[in-house]
Amino acid sequence: MTGQSCLLLCNDDGVEAEGLHAVARILIRAGHRVVVVAPHSEQSAASMRMTLGHPIQFHCRDDITEKITAGQDAHLLDVFSLEGSPVDCMIIALDGGLAEWLPDVVPVLVLSGINRGPNVAGDFLHSGTVAAARQGGLYGLPAIAISLATYEHQEYNESSSVALE
Repeated sequence: MTGQSCLLLCNDDGVEAEGLHAVARILIRAGHRVVVVAPHSEQSAASMRMTLGHPIQFHCRDDITEKITAGQDAHLLDVFSLEGSPVDCMIIALDGGLAEWLPDVVPVLVLSGINRGPNVAGDFLHSGTVAAARQGGLYGLPAIAISLATYEHQEYNESSSVALE
């Protein structure tokens, strides 16, 4: 499979989440090609839940692309949302969705987050953010789950800098 390498982003806080936007923004500013495939709405604690038995709605989110890029480097970002879980997003993206939607890009790394709040101890097992990264790993891609280690604020600059490194 040949094509332009991209970083595949997901989360469990939903496609509108500022943590997801912060990591996408810093990666794009560094010149990385980014594709977001994230749940349409919050799916926290969804763990490995998969949607079975009914269709999952797909949405191209050019409005979010514009919000994240503010018109700068918009060619480096595509944003899609699915009305399903984080695991649904990864399965659909990696099992042919990306090849159909963007045949010129090939994911080389999955980044999931930045999650609002910590994913430690038992939360780790229930986290949709961690599950999205784990699902990417099941498809053979290196994967990283990133969480903000507090509920006291929603400042994502430091976490997004770590993601870039």
